[in-house]
Amino acid sequence: MITIKQKLIFIIILTSCLVLLLTGAAIVVFDYYKFKKSHTNELKILSEVIAANAVAAIDFNDSITASEILLMLRATPHIDRAALYTSDGQVLAKYQRDYSSENWTPPKFSDPETEFVDQYLSVYNPIEIGDRKIGYILLRADLATEKAQWNRYLLILVGVMLVSLLIALYIGTKLQNTITRPVMNLVDAATNVTKDKDYSIRVDEQGAKEIQELVFAFNTMLDRIAQRESERDHAEYELKQHRDHLEDIIHERTAELEASNKELEAFSYSVSHDLRAPLRSIHGFCQMLVEDYSEQLDQAGLDYMMRVQSNALDMGSLIEDLLQLARITRCDFHKQKLDISDLAKETIDKLKQQNPERDIDIKLQNNLIADGDEHLISVALDNLLGNSWKYTSKTAHPIIEIGSDHSGNGHDIYFVKDNGAGFDMKYADKIFLAFQRLHSKEEYPGTGVGLATVQRVIDRHGGKVWAESHIGEGTTIYFTLD
Repeated sequence: MITIKQKLIFIIILTSCLVLLLTGAAIVVFDYYKFKKSHTNELKILSEVIAANAVAAIDFNDSITASEILLMLRATPHIDRAALYTSDGQVLAKYQRDYSSENWTPPKFSDPETEFVDQYLSVYNPIEIGDRKIGYILLRADLATEKAQWNRYLLILVGVMLVSLLIALYIGTKLQNTITRPVMNLVDAATNVTKDKDYSIRVDEQGAKEIQELVFAFNTMLDRIAQRESERDHAEYELKQHRDHLEDIIHERTAELEASNKELEAFSYSVSHDLRAPLRSIHGFCQMLVEDYSEQLDQAGLDYMMRVQSNALDMGSLIEDLLQLARITRCDFHKQKLDISDLAKETIDKLKQQNPERDIDIKLQNNLIADGDEHLISVALDNLLGNSWKYTSKTAHPIIEIGSDHSGNGHDIYFVKDNGAGFDMKYADKIFLAFQRLHSKEEYPGTGVGLATVQRVIDRHGGKVWAESHIGEGTTIYFTLD
């Protein structure tokens, strides 16, 4: 027959084991989940940055430029493998940090996924332009150092659990006598009363004293509970320290990513400027050929020259729009009181000077006061009014209206409205994306960057922008400023 002493020892051991196992399992699962998630998010962000800068190289199948872009991964020590694929899964460029080992052959690309095998974390992502998938990117990180730290942490945790279990067993063995003795005396007294039906039996002073000791033992048990709470608080503190350490690592990696982003922005800016010189040369030489050798060229040759000149000018405009789009994100932000009506009037005056032959009915609401950056709001109005000016060019009686409505929640809704060409609202989610055009260049010229620029300006102000339109009836662009 199992005694109460044995039952108590068994209960103490079982309870200690369960508490320690559950606590340890919770800590391990939580830390592993955060460890994996943080590194996966970091790698996905880095892959998106690399993919964004490799779009042109992949689209033009330029393996040299793609390889140069991947070489920038040397600034991120834990990335040991990378590859860029074309849309059909062929390797365009690869990156290997350590060439002293065997020459690495990138694996055949499969569906986008994240793999965590041994000490390596791999991320596969598609590279897209709008709805068109042009290629894929593979990044692999070597997490050997982090894995070693994780293993040491597990060993420490197991050691703490074993020591805690031994301490609990020792204390339970020593203290169980102080619990069972008064209980057994009380049980004997209760048994005698029940067996003999002798209600005259009383518990003597010794018995009463042992009951006091039982109460004291109960208080001691409460002390043990407080000690357990203290141990748990200590474990939570260690967990917080570990979490803070992980946050420091994340901040450090984020700083590295920001530095990489700045380098990539500088690279893009330099490339964009370096493209202007050859474009001017192409345009200039074509002009010279047309002017000096037009008699030696047939009509087809002259037509080819004009097309080259036109494409050179289009590319120059595209480069300028891309630079403006990049400057919107990087430029300083100075919020102040400004009059949108005055800024809109300046833009309209410029448009009238450029196209004095246009007769457009302009309806401009006065005193549109707002808080914002004057330069950025001017850029947004240039693009919005420029679009209205352009898309009303084929309208018999063009009208452009600039005004505001009160939303009722403390924010004014500003709008630019026209009665121009309009568009199908099922494409409304695309018009604020760069290079998304709903009309051909033959119908209405442009680069498709204007509304993307407006979107970034409004985002920097913490506001929202959206559109309402009907084909042949015009378009209204609404925006708010926080």
